[in-house]
Amino acid sequence: MSALTLQSPRRKSPVDDGMLPMINIVFLLLVFFMVAGQIAASKPADVELPESVSDTVAEAAGIEISIDAAGVVWLGNDRMAVELGPQLRRLIPNEISGSGSADSLAVTLRVDRGLNAAVLDPVLTALRQQRVSSLRIQTAAAP
Repeated sequence: MSALTLQSPRRKSPVDDGMLPMINIVFLLLVFFMVAGQIAASKPADVELPESVSDTVAEAAGIEISIDAAGVVWLGNDRMAVELGPQLRRLIPNEISGSGSADSLAVTLRVDRGLNAAVLDPVLTALRQQRVSSLRIQTAAAP
């Protein structure tokens, strides 16, 4: 029978001990930027806004309606059905309770620059029926 020989474990070099905290910090930074990188909510519809030379910057507030290049209407993050009026009737009382009245309700409209103005007619008619008197059309800054 042969004798069993045991080898002594190798000692770690001091370089290995210094790498562990750096790996931890890199990992924590990676997690931080993954979480912090999604601060702004993404827009549901891919809308190429028309350009404007106005210096006034209006912030989106209240109800946001988007109409993409295909003519699909989005209310916030929800895709709207063909009949817009009933959905606005359900939504506007909730928004009015927060703002006070339909006159003070802010509606922001994001429309793709390539759309025909006739696509806006049903949306504007539904807003008019709900007695919304203030409408903002969002534009992009001209280069």
